[in-house]
Amino acid sequence: MLLTLAVGALGYGAERLREPAIEWLASAPSTLEGLERTVRNLREPVERMSRAAARVEQMADVEGEENRRRGVQQVEVKERSRLEGVIEALPGVAVSTVLTLVLLYLLLVFDEDLLRNLVRAVPSMEEKRRVVEIARRVQSTISRYLSTITVINAGLGLTVGLALSWIGVPNPWLWGTMAGLLNYVPYLGGLVGVAIVAIVALSSLDEPLRALTAPLAYAAINSLEGLVLTPIVLGNRFSLNPVIIFVWLLLWGWLWGIGGALLAVPLLTVFKILCDATPSLNAWGRLLGRSS
Repeated sequence: MLLTLAVGALGYGAERLREPAIEWLASAPSTLEGLERTVRNLREPVERMSRAAARVEQMADVEGEENRRRGVQQVEVKERSRLEGVIEALPGVAVSTVLTLVLLYLLLVFDEDLLRNLVRAVPSMEEKRRVVEIARRVQSTISRYLSTITVINAGLGLTVGLALSWIGVPNPWLWGTMAGLLNYVPYLGGLVGVAIVAIVALSSLDEPLRALTAPLAYAAINSLEGLVLTPIVLGNRFSLNPVIIFVWLLLWGWLWGIGGALLAVPLLTVFKILCDATPSLNAWGRLLGRSS
């Protein structure tokens, strides 16, 4: 029932955002062409200097022109391979999402069986009580963490949508929803969101200053949430070392793609709870935490 409600809510949200997403994808080629023209205008002085240096080099090396042409051809092939790579990655994203939902379903169905088997494997009654206590603490902590983060991310998405709407970026609620979803992946999600909003704003807004305001506003809201609001709301119990989080995200993203990136921080939180509750692992818990 929980999974059905969650998937239904996500499906409803996707259906509401389907039209603006399709419109943006349909206009993406012309949008990127406009961005390319803008970037080309900004790069024109640098290109003039590069061409002058190339002429000097051509005077010294007859084969310079052929090498330059081969280099240009290599760049074009590289760009095509990147687009093909994005298209080829889409089925992998879908598979990763389905596997994450299946894992979540199995954990919801068989969590009590796993706990019973773990308790049976422990010999003494004192250790059995300790195992149950740690398991319940993990369940309660992760539940509070995910519910709190979901509320914070929803507020972040709403704020980003309002800011982009005020600036005049097209489809602001599409990008606000994207901001809320990306924020489940700390640090990396914010960087990706700022980059996407910068591309959209630079390619769709005529005034350069207003276009630069959009990613700066996104970055400011995301920084305020990550550095001020979330630490205050979650408190020291959920505080983790940013360096450990970043490395952990890279590891799980490499192992399992999007599913790994989404599950990385909850898994790290569970491991920190286990370390804090086990005297022999307290040193690891202190390493994972953020020093006060």
